[in-house]
Amino acid sequence: MINNKITLFDPSLSTNNGGYSINLGDLIIHESVEKYLKDIFLDGEIFRISSHQIPSDFLLQEARKSPFIFFGGTNALSSDLKKYNQWKLPIPNKIFWSLKFPIKNLILMGVGWWRYQNQPTSYTSAFYKTVLSDKYIHSVRDSYTKNKLKEMGIENAVNTGCPTMWMLSGKDVSSRVGHTENCLFTLTDYNRNPEIDNKIIKIILGSYAGKVFFFPQGSDDSAYISTLSSYQQYYDRITIITRNFGDFVSTLAKNNVDYIGTRLHAGIKALQMNKNTLILSIDNRATEISNDTGLPVVKREDISEISRWIAGVKIFDTIRMPEREIEIWKMQFQKN
Repeated sequence: MINNKITLFDPSLSTNNGGYSINLGDLIIHESVEKYLKDIFLDGEIFRISSHQIPSDFLLQEARKSPFIFFGGTNALSSDLKKYNQWKLPIPNKIFWSLKFPIKNLILMGVGWWRYQNQPTSYTSAFYKTVLSDKYIHSVRDSYTKNKLKEMGIENAVNTGCPTMWMLSGKDVSSRVGHTENCLFTLTDYNRNPEIDNKIIKIILGSYAGKVFFFPQGSDDSAYISTLSSYQQYYDRITIITRNFGDFVSTLAKNNVDYIGTRLHAGIKALQMNKNTLILSIDNRATEISNDTGLPVVKREDISEISRWIAGVKIFDTIRMPEREIEIWKMQFQKN
């Protein structure tokens, strides 16, 4: 390969001038995306562009020079781009649509859909059909996303699950294992349910006699927990970890903890580090991934099921990843 620069539109970068995404879950996704891209392209140089900021003409020109352009992870796809679009690209005037479109031939890698939505609009369908490669197979992270693409006439996609889970195939998550007195939990600032979240905190504090950690994965998670009456009453029992990816990983590594929480990728990272894990679903992402893979997920509102899991009741099985589809997606790049 003469040009070994692989372009990656990267949600873990907040801007193209440095800085991390306000959601540290994007860093967890990027860790796996970069690992597998480096495994596939042994001599490749990864050129990263933030997906949260409209790139300059220079960055777009550099991207177009790449033999491969990827979008790595997160729930970036939407049914109505005029109303909501996580992926910031300059959209050309419709008159010059085919001549001046900023990026073409992009390949999805473990990308998901933003919430349950109606059928994609004609404008959105035209956008994705112009941007996305029709030569290469796309990797999406759940069946719902695959079906949404199919609604637009994009059928060259396989459901690989999220790249963060590719290493977890066959992992036994049937029940809580061992006697763990400590817990690390998360809540979500943008999807609040104070009544239920207060109950979750009380269940955790009543079930774990040791250390209880709170990881603020999102930018306002700390502010949110401080408003909850259960935290205000028992704040002296809860240690809030610095909102830093390294500190989160270090806390998992240094403590025998269970993970319980609404932050999907914090839970997946805990699974990667062999922690008992229960992810609490608040939207389509965890639910759909769980339906496909057996990821240990229950609805946040299902307090009785949370209590059963803490009690050690077997409510799950093993994680089943679509290994054939993952290999199909990876191996297509070995032909070049």
